[in-house]
Amino acid sequence: MDRLVIARRFNGPPDSGNGGYVAGRLGRLFDGTAEVTLRAAVPIERPLPLVRANGHVELRDGDDLIASVAAKPLALDVPAAPVDFATAEKLSALGGSGDDSAYNTCFVCGRGRHDGLRVFCSAVDGAGGIHAGAWVPDQSLEGAPGKVAPEFLWGALDCPGGTAACEGEAMTGRMHGIADTDLAIGEKCIVLGWPVASEGRKRFAGTAVLDSRGRVRAKALSTWIMPRA
Repeated sequence: MDRLVIARRFNGPPDSGNGGYVAGRLGRLFDGTAEVTLRAAVPIERPLPLVRANGHVELRDGDDLIASVAAKPLALDVPAAPVDFATAEKLSALGGSGDDSAYNTCFVCGRGRHDGLRVFCSAVDGAGGIHAGAWVPDQSLEGAPGKVAPEFLWGALDCPGGTAACEGEAMTGRMHGIADTDLAIGEKCIVLGWPVASEGRKRFAGTAVLDSRGRVRAKALSTWIMPRA
């Protein structure tokens, strides 16, 4: 692959790609853990060249650097799910981006998207800032036969981090993560997000997808950028 095209379906903001999905597409260029830095809004429905150099890959739009990705080990402890799937479903009913949000049509967290991932997380009482939600990946997310394509797991890891760590809407700046390639379509998953740290306008969050046996099937440490005051 020497070019990347992000289809309109996979938007975050209305006119650019969802950060998690884009990071997942780029992360697949490496085996194992990858760190993806998003430097600008990712255009949709347009071929963008991939440039390989010095152990990393750059996504470009003309002279503009849009994103870069490289293999990098990840140390991130994932908490056990503080709720069961039924409770996570109830938390999902309280989360997501609704009509009053610019992200109502986001592929991951937009409540206005019935063809999206519909990963809606909200805070778990008494869990130290952990947010949780339920997710059952459907057939439209298939990669290998019967399995969820890993870029959709990366997508599921995106918005819950912002929900858990940011005060209001923010933009994904970096995702450092890994996703399994053998999660089954229809698996009952719990998605977690939790705050890690903050530094100026940066917010750091951990996210994870756990399967019905509590196994971590994807995880990421993300950097979110808050808007200037």
